Amino acid sequence: MASREDYIEKAKNQLDALNNKLDKLEAKAERASGELKNEIHQELNDLRASRTQVEGKLHELRSAGDAAWDDVKIGLEMAWKSLSESVDSAAQRFKS
Repeated sequence: MASREDYIEKAKNQLDALNNKLDKLEAKAERASGELKNEIHQELNDLRASRTQVEGKLHELRSAGDAAWDDVKIGLEMAWKSLSESVDSAAQRFKS
């Protein structure tokens, strides 16, 4: 089983990778025009709000005591899964 520090580092690395995906969507939005550009920007705003929630969960995890660790970890994993799926879905929708 990975240590707390390893788990937190892995979560941070995953968040960094997700931020790269968001940056790519942002670049795609800048190349797009009209309604597609507006759709991508709206989706990005929603995804960034979700990312902020995940970052908050990661912060909670860093400061969680032993008694709360498992509960906070589960909350982070659920939020991460939802955000990751949403980012992948958006990337697929705006692929072209």
